[in-house]
Amino acid sequence: MMLRPKARGEIKLRSKNPLEYPLLYHNYLDNEHDVNVLREGLKAAIAFGNTEALKRFGTRFYEKQNRVPNCKHLPPYTDEYWNCFVRQYTLSIYHYSCTAKMGPQSDPYAVVDPQLRVYGVSGLRVADASIMPTVTNGNINAPVIMIGEKVSDMIKSYWLRRQRRRARSTDDGKINVIYNAGVADDGYKSHVVD
Repeated sequence: MMLRPKARGEIKLRSKNPLEYPLLYHNYLDNEHDVNVLREGLKAAIAFGNTEALKRFGTRFYEKQNRVPNCKHLPPYTDEYWNCFVRQYTLSIYHYSCTAKMGPQSDPYAVVDPQLRVYGVSGLRVADASIMPTVTNGNINAPVIMIGEKVSDMIKSYWLRRQRRRARSTDDGKINVIYNAGVADDGYKSHVVD
């Protein structure tokens, strides 16, 4: 499994119609470094499987099945063969991310600011795996939950500040409601009305 691929894909709009699916260009293994890393990982796994410790359990490399049809023209088990092998068996684990990168406005690839607001589009935030500048080294579930929790705190904070300003700016004799963010004994944030 490639944890930190150097190859970068891209996503493009097919048209101005929001109902049309976008164009996805994954560009898997476009960077030769990625192929080399996978090849060396494959060779290490085979070597691991050939250790005496694992042979006691009957492990073996099933050579017949591992002769890839599109790589038969290459001498078996050479680096060239393994490179071809890696390119034939490429797949994703469906953790798409990094398509709407968070970064400074000066970064030409950045889509959102640190508050997850989309540059140039008022009132729109992106809060999912797409805002991560690079892929994490593991499952993206926990980081995506963290992103959601963080953006919910940012949005609540934004609206609470607006409410406080509005409450302070009105002086017409009516009762003003001011919200205070507190922390309950269990550590969770709660919003109470004073």
